[in-house]
Amino acid sequence: MLYLAVTENTRKVVFEEEAGKTMIEDGIICLLTFDPAQEVIVRWIH
Repeated sequence: MLYLAVTENTRKVVFEEEAGKTMIEDGIICLLTFDPAQEVIVRWIH
């Protein structure tokens, strides 16, 4: 399992595609998204 932290924008571009959704749904990756400007965690997807 891979834990990955990306910006919210990256999540929208990469992980809303079918391959990205599949990796999350299959438990291959856990995704943490953050807002670099505000320095806050936006969501935790596992």
